[in-house]
Amino acid sequence: MLLKKLKRILNIRALTFTELLAASIITGIVIIGVASMDISLRNAFEGTSKGSIVAARVSALMHNISRHILEASGNPTSPGAVVAANPGRLWFRRDVAQTPSNYNDDSWHIYEYDPLQFIVRYCTAANSSTNCSSEIQRFKNITVFEATLQNNPATNLFSVRVKLAGRFNTGQPADDLTNPEYTLTSVFNLPSFSSTIP
Repeated sequence: MLLKKLKRILNIRALTFTELLAASIITGIVIIGVASMDISLRNAFEGTSKGSIVAARVSALMHNISRHILEASGNPTSPGAVVAANPGRLWFRRDVAQTPSNYNDDSWHIYEYDPLQFIVRYCTAANSSTNCSSEIQRFKNITVFEATLQNNPATNLFSVRVKLAGRFNTGQPADDLTNPEYTLTSVFNLPSFSSTIP
């Protein structure tokens, strides 16, 4: 009986070197494929996360601007006096006492862009020429801040076009995966003459 068992053990076929080598190569290929897929998925997830952060920051700034446009007040003698824009600066008039021709009782919503720090500062002030040194809010990672006032002479209606762009790492060129950029452009109609947007 013992002799039969010993013969059976000796007759068990062992792996040849070629079979062992083939199995090792196949296993290596599978491991490399899984690892590269893992790296690709991690990079895609990281790019999506960065893109979401940038989109949220740019959208928050545009939302704030649109909210303040809704509070802007017109002037019966100067329809465009509701808002003014120049490179890197945008401000809105809010006529608190509902006296359209009197600017002394107004408050102003001011947005200032700092291209060296890639931020937009927001503040309120008693006059439109105030700098936002005492900011209420700060929006980071903004690479483009363009605001232009437009007038349609046929209808005497005013609008402001705002273009914003943001990038995750402002010091590096845009890249879809590692440094995503998000751009948002909106055109807002402004109140004309003595009208106030509720």
